[in-house]
Amino acid sequence: MQTAIELIPAHKIDRDKWNSCIQSASNGLIYSHATYLDHMSDNWSGLVMNDYAAVMPVPWRKKWGVRYMYVPAFMQQLGITGTLTDEEATTAIKRITREFLYGDLHFNASNTFIPALFPAVTRRRNRIVDLKKNYADLFNDFSSDGRRNILSASQAKLHYREGKSTEAMTTFLQQMKYPGAPDSFTMNRFHTACTLFDESGQHIVRCVMDSHEQLLAAFVGLKDERRIYNLLNLTTPEGRKCSANYYLFNELLKEWSGNPLLLDLEGSELPGVQAFYLHWGGDWETYFHVHHNRLLWPLRLLKH
Repeated sequence: MQTAIELIPAHKIDRDKWNSCIQSASNGLIYSHATYLDHMSDNWSGLVMNDYAAVMPVPWRKKWGVRYMYVPAFMQQLGITGTLTDEEATTAIKRITREFLYGDLHFNASNTFIPALFPAVTRRRNRIVDLKKNYADLFNDFSSDGRRNILSASQAKLHYREGKSTEAMTTFLQQMKYPGAPDSFTMNRFHTACTLFDESGQHIVRCVMDSHEQLLAAFVGLKDERRIYNLLNLTTPEGRKCSANYYLFNELLKEWSGNPLLLDLEGSELPGVQAFYLHWGGDWETYFHVHHNRLLWPLRLLKH
């Protein structure tokens, strides 16, 4: 039977069917939830296959009259969600590359067919920790350096509590001034997206404070049926001095241990960040970055 494929603009998507596919599919990730896409993408369209048996969001922008695909901030993995054969997935990808001649996409770790469909695919790594284990077993998997830092932090007068994303994001903008860091517009957009998940209990903010209630480290994330997503993590200069981020993740893992979830640490390409995530045990998963360019010259020179 021929695969039914439609590319539908966001405002015409059946949100109930779309989100049901994301929530029920074993490879569903919260980045593909329609609400998150609405607030984190400039524009997006949805590839819908077999009446929402499988879906694929495509964030896009326009430059020089050309629509191009891009990867929004705080949106690590998209790609195809749901059940398709490799042949059907290939047909779906061909539809996307006909509609969009240029751009970048991140395909999720389950889309293992992607390297065969594009001439150049970059494999990226993401760290995940299985929270089904009890805390003692999780602790046994921590690195020796991680344990030393936890012990050091426990001797300071730190406390771990629920926090407000506004506080964390304001501190992030003040402290995290590195090349490519999200600007205030992006952070406001991210804050709005996160708070929309408050009512369903899917928005998680945890902070480490000193004895004067000064913020030292923070975790801002979202949660679905399968994962807790580490979307924003920050440590202040004062927090680094007392290993506050080690204290934060140790308490976070302690809080959520024994739950049928993965802690998605969102692996980074920065060596220092990767090294920090390795302290917590877990495993790597590989997802796929595709840069696609079928434009004719001089449009081939288009840059994001």
